[in-house]
Amino acid sequence: LADVTRIARVPATAFWPPPKVASAMLKLQVRRERFPAPAILGRWVALVQGGFRHRRKTLHWNLRALLSADELARLERMPSWDLSLRPETLPPAHWLEIAELLE
Repeated sequence: LADVTRIARVPATAFWPPPKVASAMLKLQVRRERFPAPAILGRWVALVQGGFRHRRKTLHWNLRALLSADELARLERMPSWDLSLRPETLPPAHWLEIAELLE
């Protein structure tokens, strides 16, 4: 949805207590042409939020709370969707495809 550019590194000494991870300041340039159509935007947001609600659970586990039994069964029947995967393994474009399919 956006082009990302790192504009500065932030040293751990900039924080108190200093973290054990590196930090950076990022610039996000929103690309409106990559956003879902307004008609499915709400569904897409709900799918992504719900899909990552329990990050270590499978897509099937997370989506069953969001979708009807019929919608979930329709996704399971499609050969391109493996609902036994974890949400972080799904490319961003696939989340939009799911939203479009369910609309």
